[in-house]
Amino acid sequence: MPKEYAVYQGDDLLVMGTKEECAEELGITPDSVKWLATAYNVRRVEKLTRPKLAKVAVSIDLKELEEDDLASYQ
Repeated sequence: MPKEYAVYQGDDLLVMGTKEECAEELGITPDSVKWLATAYNVRRVEKLTRPKLAKVAVSIDLKELEEDDLASYQ
């Protein structure tokens, strides 16, 4: 199962999907989406004077979410 990403600019969700889907929507490369999710980028954005203008991605483990959902129903 491919990893999913949620890309934010400030508090606004820009796009959610695979890195390829996010890249296509944002007009960047899939590797750039992956880089937006790195700890280095998150730290870099936190230090900016206007962090709400920067993009950050969060990787989402769908398999883990599905397992959590199944466990909550049992």
